[in-house]
Amino acid sequence: MFSVEHLNRSSSDHLPLLVSIGARKSSSPRPFHFQHMWIEHPSFIDMVRQDWSTPPQGYGMESFAWNLKCLKAALRKWNEEVFGDVFMAVRYAKDRVRDLEIAYETLQSISNWEALHLALAELFSKLRT
Repeated sequence: MFSVEHLNRSSSDHLPLLVSIGARKSSSPRPFHFQHMWIEHPSFIDMVRQDWSTPPQGYGMESFAWNLKCLKAALRKWNEEVFGDVFMAVRYAKDRVRDLEIAYETLQSISNWEALHLALAELFSKLRT
């Protein structure tokens, strides 16, 4: 498997490339990652309380592990319902910035510059969530 990804420029006037060489990873279950943005959402604490209050299966650590497993599933579902696909939104914002960088390089106008900086602001906003 070989792929080339055009990355957004940082402080340089060059456009970096990310070249990947190697086999695709097998389709194993994706790891769970806690997202900091969840804490700031008003319904987060209530959702966790509600899920954690369900009767546990087993005793001691077995019960604790069961509750964590159920909470993980509930958080994944809640994240999809509340935030949607955040990674796709970031990918779209990066693509938009790349396209506007090319447009600005082609024609260095005020409108292209403003559009590029608005897209950069949107990208940084998406990256903070």
